[in-house]
Amino acid sequence: MGTLAALAPNTARNIINVHNSILIFCYIYTFHYFIFFVYQYSLGVKRDEMRKLEEIAAAEERKLELAEQYLEEDAAMFDEFLKENDKNSVEAIKA
Repeated sequence: MGTLAALAPNTARNIINVHNSILIFCYIYTFHYFIFFVYQYSLGVKRDEMRKLEEIAAAEERKLELAEQYLEEDAAMFDEFLKENDKNSVEAIKA
């Protein structure tokens, strides 16, 4: 019986040490998954932001193409106006 009594405190210490080791492992494991979650979340946010910016850029590009088209049409109409004006000027000089 003396031997069992002598081992009891040591066994209790071992149980506490194992328990502490398990707790430390659980904390590290939980922290690892928390960091992984934050990393995945930030990647998702950045992907969403990039997608939104790409959509905005595409919309602005469409606006720019439409503005270029209007500018070309206006330039063609202005050239037509100048030709008509020159024609009228020549006819006015002849008359």
